[in-house]
Amino acid sequence: MENNPTAIQVVAAALIDGAGQVLLAQRPWTKHHGGLWEFPGGKVDQHESHQHALVRELQEELDITALAAHFQYIGSADAGAQKPIQLHLYWVPQWQGQILALEHLALRWVAVDVIVKQSGNDLPMPPGDQALAKMLEKFHGSAAS
Repeated sequence: MENNPTAIQVVAAALIDGAGQVLLAQRPWTKHHGGLWEFPGGKVDQHESHQHALVRELQEELDITALAAHFQYIGSADAGAQKPIQLHLYWVPQWQGQILALEHLALRWVAVDVIVKQSGNDLPMPPGDQALAKMLEKFHGSAAS
């Protein structure tokens, strides 16, 4: 996908635990797509790099310090919203601190293949996160080989 500078830029993290599972966060009911599962992250502020925004967002949402030197870019997707929103997913294998749900209803560790299979059932996700989950599955498969 081509980078759209007029779209709202949003970064998201595929946090990976020791068992190779990915953290999903359930959106608060008061927000758009409330109750759906997403990759944690948030909006990139003006004059802020994607990496800095992701470190900041993970601190605010999960109370962890992500190690940006280890981030790997996976891909981007259109959020499919009324406003143009471009989501950017990063592989985040290392962080410091205990993960806490500071802004989400719940957190859940899920195997990568299960995320894609269940994104419409047990783990309903917003359209943009569904697209990122498919990219993550391809990335994870190529990283494992």
